[in-house]
Amino acid sequence: MVFYVWREVTRIEAIALVDAEVDIARLEPGPLAIFGVVEADAELPPADVRARLSEALRHFGELGGIASTLTFEGRGFRASAVRGVAAGLAVVARQPFPHRVFATISEAAGWLASAMAAEQPTTITAQDIVTAIAALR
Repeated sequence: MVFYVWREVTRIEAIALVDAEVDIARLEPGPLAIFGVVEADAELPPADVRARLSEALRHFGELGGIASTLTFEGRGFRASAVRGVAAGLAVVARQPFPHRVFATISEAAGWLASAMAAEQPTTITAQDIVTAIAALR
């Protein structure tokens, strides 16, 4: 699995690092999945960054990625707008794997653990994912 947390500003350089992590993770056996978090006070990414995010999702799919999720932790209209942009990126990327956007880490972790288990046997649980994000932070 590849985990990331976007804080404040999403930068193209950070997306390149996630791409590199996906390349490394692909070398390990088992299902390949991405779990992302965008913190509530993060800015909406500009058009060039959104385009690079779509490219990164396509790259993930080309490497055999099976599922991707993004959690935007905010509440209210702005948070809904950000989740809408994130869901739109997945549509534009036309990836061959499911990508879902959630409001909470626990919801996203439950969905991703189930998606991974449906694809290939795995011992990764939703609680493992929640713990990994907490450790990353």
